[in-house]
Formats: sequence, structure tokens, C-alpha cells
Amino acid sequence: METFAEVDLETIENRALQYLLKHVGDAVVIEPAQRTVAGDWIVPVLASTGERLGELCYAPNGKLITPKSTLPETL
Repeated sequence: METFAEVDLETIENRALQYLLKHVGDAVVIEPAQRTVAGDWIVPVLASTGERLGELCYAPNGKLITPKSTLPETL
């Protein structure tokens, strides 16, 4: 069985911000990440106006789960 280290809230939020800066730009912001019952991290993504645009989903080890995340083109 493969083991992996879980990452913390700060790491997830930093990864989300880096991803957004690279793929979307700096016109979006995030709300605090939250854990799901399954252990994944959900990071809400908002426009600078506060409108919710979507979310990014990360596995407990910090890897982006693309199929569960809003596409950059949508954000």
C-alpha cells in the first residue's frame, strides 16, 4: 500500500493561488479551503467582486483533482 503525506490548509491555499495566477490571472480570489467528508480539500474561487465562479478540489496529499475542479476557462 502506497502512503503519502497529507498537506495542511496553508499549503492547499498557496497551491490554489499559484494555480489560479498561472492559469486564470490575478482577477480572482479564494475563500478559505474546507475539508470534505472524504478528506479532499475544496477551495472556493471568487471574482474580485465577490461572485462565486467555481472551486478547486485537492486530494489530501495536495494534488489537484482536475475532474472535480472548475475548468480555468470557466473561472
